[in-house]
Amino acid sequence: MSMKKIFILLSIISVGLNCVAQDIPASFLGNYKGELQIYAPQLVNTLDMEFEVSKTDTIGRYNYILTYHAEPQSDIRNYKLIAKDSLKSVFTLDENNGIKIPTTYINNTLQSFFKVQHSLLTIKIAFKNNAADFEISMANTKQVDSTQTYDGQFKVEGFPIGTYQIAKLKKQ
Repeated sequence: MSMKKIFILLSIISVGLNCVAQDIPASFLGNYKGELQIYAPQLVNTLDMEFEVSKTDTIGRYNYILTYHAEPQSDIRNYKLIAKDSLKSVFTLDENNGIKIPTTYINNTLQSFFKVQHSLLTIKIAFKNNAADFEISMANTKQVDSTQTYDGQFKVEGFPIGTYQIAKLKKQ
């Protein structure tokens, strides 16, 4: 299959996914705890973490709180997850400091993809029965592997993952 056909197919799938509005099921709301493992590229650190997602008094607005238990004190990230443009599958993760990250809820997973300075990050929180899989991948945009088709029509830039974090969180 040509690169052009693949691009068109992916675009059609993307548009189709964006048309399916989803709300976060009440059964996924709650507090989750587990151990975060940090790899860069080998396991370099572990720490206890918590994730809370809960409704607020405002429809379409959720508390989204990440807590990393590290010494000498815990790092608490008190964010809001806000439904955007009345499409319940498209949210804004408001870090309450001016930064707002687009976040999509598809297939029981909250997903974000964004760039901070020279780093590309993808964050996924996949909800399952009484559990959530938390995952962050980070790549440096200055470390580029570029290739292209033989005819030179399509260029692909790859970014090797530099840091990977994963936690299996259990609902409390």
